[in-house]
Amino acid sequence: MQQSLTPGSVLFTFRRGLFGDRVDAYRAIQTQISRFVEFRLLSIYDSKDDGSLFIEAKFEETDDAKQAIQTGLIIDGITYRAVLPQEPQDYSKVKHISAI
Repeated sequence: MQQSLTPGSVLFTFRRGLFGDRVDAYRAIQTQISRFVEFRLLSIYDSKDDGSLFIEAKFEETDDAKQAIQTGLIIDGITYRAVLPQEPQDYSKVKHISAI
C-alpha cells in the first residue's frame, strides 16, 4: 500500500502511552504551535503497530512548520520536534510505504 504525503507537511512521532488518544496529541500541537493545522494519522498504515503515534501535520503558515521542526512541543518535560519527510528529487513521488 502506498500513501502519498501532503506537500509541505511535517511529521511527528510520539511514544506509546504518551497521550490517551490521538486527539490529545492534536490538541497539544494546536496549543503549543498553531491551531491552524490539519492532521492525518499515519500510524494506521504502520505494519509494526507498536502503539506509537505517527502524525502528519500540515500547517497553514510556513513559520509554524518551522517552529514545529526547530522548537517542537514539550510534553512531560520532553521536547518533541517534527521532521520533514525525505524529499526525492521528483517531489510528485513522495510516498509513505507500508505493508498490508
